[in-house]
Amino acid sequence: MSTLGWVSTLRGLIVPGLFQAFAAFLFRQYFLNFPRELEEGARIDGLNYWGTFWRIVVPNSRGFFAAIATITGPSPRKVDTRFDCYAAGRSVAAVVVFS
Repeated sequence: MSTLGWVSTLRGLIVPGLFQAFAAFLFRQYFLNFPRELEEGARIDGLNYWGTFWRIVVPNSRGFFAAIATITGPSPRKVDTRFDCYAAGRSVAAVVVFS
């Protein structure tokens, strides 16, 4: 962290949490289900791979990034968090248990 200059910064608290297994699974699932039509449309318009990623995928994923930051971000108190999902009918509720 010190070589990146992230000591005592908010970035230094959030970025390591993005590499948790739960977050990696959510990233994978989200990007596998991202609409291919948007990517194909960007390719037809002449964007390369990185242009498609930065101009189409990232702006359309802001809500997902906010959700990941909420789940893995710093907590105002030192707690051990555990996430449980309960399915009731057609709705799924995520419950955070602080221990």
